[in-house]
Amino acid sequence: MVDINGAYTADVALECARAIEPFGIHWIEEPLPPGDLRGYAELRARSPIPIAAGEAHHTVRDFRALIDGRCIDIVQPSIPAAGGLTEARRIATLAQAQQPARWRRMSGAARSGWRRPATSSPRCRPRRTPTIRRTR
Repeated sequence: MVDINGAYTADVALECARAIEPFGIHWIEEPLPPGDLRGYAELRARSPIPIAAGEAHHTVRDFRALIDGRCIDIVQPSIPAAGGLTEARRIATLAQAQQPARWRRMSGAARSGWRRPATSSPRCRPRRTPTIRRTR
């Protein structure tokens, strides 16, 4: 996954997507500013890599605009910002109803694609939970 944080225009994001396609990227997250629905729809139609967004959107209505406008491939609501787990489920139901086959394929890619990075840096290693021993 590559997170662009809404910094690109549709043209630059498309150029970036084409440049990083050989690296097996599963999706590009938030390549455009959140309100650029037209740019998202254009980018999604032309990008070789799936487009994800949603952290900056907060209501089911916002997500409906993204989904109905076919602006993104992967819906990523922030559960606290979207109004909790119930609202996030409503958003997921909207996305699944719009594109059920694509939903299954992308959610499967998301599940299988994450790997903990192998690194020797102590800062990047997961912290161990201390073992608590009972003493008499």
